[in-house]
Amino acid sequence: MSTSEDYGKIVQDEGFRAVATAIRRATVSEQFHKARAGRQDYEIHYGLFQDLRQKARFKDQIVALLSQFIASYNYENARRAEQKARSGGGDERRRPQVTQQQLDQLIGLFDRFPPEVVTLLLTAYGSARDVRDAGKRGDAVVGAGATPGEGEYPTVEEQAD
Repeated sequence: MSTSEDYGKIVQDEGFRAVATAIRRATVSEQFHKARAGRQDYEIHYGLFQDLRQKARFKDQIVALLSQFIASYNYENARRAEQKARSGGGDERRRPQVTQQQLDQLIGLFDRFPPEVVTLLLTAYGSARDVRDAGKRGDAVVGAGATPGEGEYPTVEEQAD
């Protein structure tokens, strides 16, 4: 498989999208929140992009790294929710968990495509802004006046399993 049409299957995969979103939220989005309002709610995974690129050619190493990252990311989410519940905190941004099904889907991509392609696409999508909600904020031009991470965070209702 080496055509761009086939690579489109990678980026359209739900597991790929979920993990790329987790990468973005644990890196560039959290850095943005820290810089914009001093509101760093979660750990910033500095060096994740570099680690992904370094291990991209080695399927076993990249799956291990992504597994560690996802476990850490999901733990941070659960821990933050627990802390907010204990303190009586209310409306705050929350990040969706990466599910077992999404992880299964991502691992399936590594079985079907070269690990370097999947990994480098993950880093690209993980660093790119998702503009699905840009119209809701009234941005006339994609990126004009928009800031990374805005509109990316689900409501409490969207978090319900």
